[in-house]
Amino acid sequence: MTKLISNSFRRTQLDRKFADLKSRAVSSALRPKEGWVKEVRNALGMSMSDLAKRIGVIPARISRIEKDEVAGKVTLETMNKVAEAMNCEFVYFIIPKSGSLEATVNEQAERVASKIVGVVDTNMKLENQGTSSSSKKDLLQSVAIDILTNHDRKLWK
Repeated sequence: MTKLISNSFRRTQLDRKFADLKSRAVSSALRPKEGWVKEVRNALGMSMSDLAKRIGVIPARISRIEKDEVAGKVTLETMNKVAEAMNCEFVYFIIPKSGSLEATVNEQAERVASKIVGVVDTNMKLENQGTSSSSKKDLLQSVAIDILTNHDRKLWK
C-alpha cells in the first residue's frame, strides 16, 4: 500500500512539473531541423573552429556532434559540454505524450483490462454465454480500476 501511495505521489508531483513546463511552452519547443547545437552556434556567430577550441576538440568533431544530434545519437555528456562552451544550459526532459503520468497509467490499465476482458468474453462466447456491450464496458472499467487499486504487476507487462 505504501508503494502505491508513493508512486501516486510521485506521479502527482511530476505531473505538476509537466503542467508548469507546458504553461511555459517549453514542451512545444521543437528541435530545429539542423539541431540545437548548430542553430545556437550560428546564432552566436560562432564557427565550428571557435566551438571546437572551447571544448578542446578538432572542428571535424563539431560537425560530427551536430550530425549526431540530428540523428539522435549524441550523448547527454556531449550536449552538456557543448552547451557550456556556448554559455548555455542543456535541458533534458521526458514528458508524457498523454499530458500526465496519471493519464498514462490510466490508459495502460485500460489497455490491459481490455485484453483481459477480451479473453474472458471470447471464452464466454465459446460457452454460449456472451455478454452485452454494456456489461462488457462495465467489466472493462471494473478490471481497470482493480488493476490500478491493487497496483497489479500486469500493468506494464
